[in-house]
Amino acid sequence: MLLIAAVWGGGIASLAFTIYACIRSNRAISEMVEVVNRHADPGAPKETTLGWHAAKWERVTARYRAIDPAAPLIRRHRLWFSLMVASGLVAFAVLAAQAPA
Repeated sequence: MLLIAAVWGGGIASLAFTIYACIRSNRAISEMVEVVNRHADPGAPKETTLGWHAAKWERVTARYRAIDPAAPLIRRHRLWFSLMVASGLVAFAVLAAQAPA
């Protein structure tokens, strides 16, 4: 019984970490958009995080890399996004294994 509780606890903790990693990943994107908007020409249209798609990602990351070639926010986003995916897979695998057959 204790083992089952520990496995459920681990699955739920992994799911909670998935949510935390998602928030951190999105925060890195928001910071990147803020940097791009801060360095944009006055009167130029501002980038937003709404309506995110591949073309917008390429445009924002290209502008961000031009501002900061080291691109630490892109690396931070990729790290947290990878952790989110891995943690989510672990959470669902652990919790699905506990489902009654």
